[in-house]
Amino acid sequence: MAPSAVTIAMRVPSCDSPKSGPSYVQSVADRREHEEALVRRWHSRLVASGVTGYSFDAAWADYRRALVMQMSIPVVGSFMPMADERAAQLVDAMLDRAMTALDDHRPVEFFIG
Repeated sequence: MAPSAVTIAMRVPSCDSPKSGPSYVQSVADRREHEEALVRRWHSRLVASGVTGYSFDAAWADYRRALVMQMSIPVVGSFMPMADERAAQLVDAMLDRAMTALDDHRPVEFFIG
């Protein structure tokens, strides 16, 4: 089933859950400063649009779980031929951002008890 909402990252061709975008699109400092506000805003818009039974705590947990999936984009990208040095730098930056988000949030607890 197709997701009801997606984000489209213009820097990298991908469609993904809107819950996970800040982890690799923003710089580490920007993510740390703004991610909770962004997830709160996203959640409040869901509620304003009629979504019920989905608390902010559940949205935050989903955001943290989605961080694990964000590793796939730079990992897969690192095996693809790079058009130029800038593309390689983008993949490296995305990997660093995704790894830092994983380290900050420790989402592995959702998967190993």
